[in-house]
Formats: sequence, structure tokens, C-alpha cells
Amino acid sequence: MKKVLLVSVDPTFFESPEHAFQVRGCDVFTAMSGADALAFIQSHGASLVICRGLPQGVAPQTLHAALGPDSHMVLICGKDDDAKAVETWKKLGGVHVVEEPISGKSLLKLTARLMAIPNRKYISILVQVKVQAPKPTTIFGKSRDISEHGVLVETNQTIGLHETVVVSFLIPGADRMIQSQALVAREVDAGGGTGRRYGLKFLNLSEEEQRIVAEYLSGQPTRMK
Repeated sequence: MKKVLLVSVDPTFFESPEHAFQVRGCDVFTAMSGADALAFIQSHGASLVICRGLPQGVAPQTLHAALGPDSHMVLICGKDDDAKAVETWKKLGGVHVVEEPISGKSLLKLTARLMAIPNRKYISILVQVKVQAPKPTTIFGKSRDISEHGVLVETNQTIGLHETVVVSFLIPGADRMIQSQALVAREVDAGGGTGRRYGLKFLNLSEEEQRIVAEYLSGQPTRMK
């Protein structure tokens, strides 16, 4: 799973729905300073580092050198940040500088592209999940979002992590039920006592089912066969 490190003296910035990486299938960590970020990267590595404001306590070149060759960094700068320091960051490879205020979900879209995260779209529909262990059972839940690779399901029941299940659901406007074997790839605490959320990765969608999902994600009307 990809690691995202958020560096900011005000971590609440990343708690808003527009910047919430926790729901995207990433392991998310926070650091309060550049020095803390450097220590984390040296110990654990990171696929993406996002700094809101210039990271303090470490030289740009030092923090940049700690990143792996496939890692990316996004620096969110404001009008009060030192212009010369920002220019230093811009000259480093793999660093993307964006300016506040950030409109809409542009930050999520940028980072999704950098990390090759598939496009997801919110959808709330009934989902059936057939499990085999500890005994054959059908679990019902509600979807939270969907991508071409899988669906996030919220339920009050327990699904075994890394188990293979059969997931079934009907996308509005489609004329057939989508059904696929799926791997329970991750488990997320939904918070607020609303249950658990499970990320299910599709294993064998048919070409027709792939088309239905793709049309829903693109906002196109689902074509009837």
C-alpha cells in the first residue's frame, strides 16, 4: 500500500473532504516539521510527501535526497512563504509547487495522477458480499465509492481481510447486476460508530461489466444492451 506523508504545523488542513487521503487506499502519516519528515522517510520511505508551507528544520536538498526515485513531493506555498526558498524547491526534480488557495479537489486530482491512483466516484447502493469463512454467508452493506478496480463497502458485519469473496451490486441505469470475485484488500474504520469499510478489489469483471463501471465513472449514460 502506498505511503503518504503529510507535513504541516496544522494537520487539520488535511482533514477536510477536499484533501482527505485516508479514504483513498493509502497509509497516511503526519509530521509537524521537515526534520520529523526526514526521520520518517529515512526509516519508512514514502510514495508521496505533501508539505503545507516550507518544511522547517531541514535543508531542501537533504529532504529531497531522502526520497526514492519513484517518490513525489508536493509543496503547498502561500503568499507569506519566502520566495527564494520556494524557487529552490522548484529546481529540485519530482517536486510540484502549488499555491494557495487550492480550488476544489485539485490537490487530490494532482496527487492521484502522481501516484497513479484510479479515478473514484461516490456511489451509495446496496452491495451483497458472499463470504465462505467461517461459514458461507451473504453480507449486506452500502457502497461508499467505486473505481474501475474495486468498490469501498461499509457494513456492520465483519469481513476477513485478504479473503476472496463474491461481490454483487447494481449501478443505477444499468440493465444487469455486476458480479465479480473480489479480494478484501483493506479495512478502514468508518468512525462515528457506523461500522467498518472494506476495500474490495475486483478480480474477474467481464468486458461488459467493465464498460458499465467505466461509463458510470465518466458520467456517461449507461447504454442498454
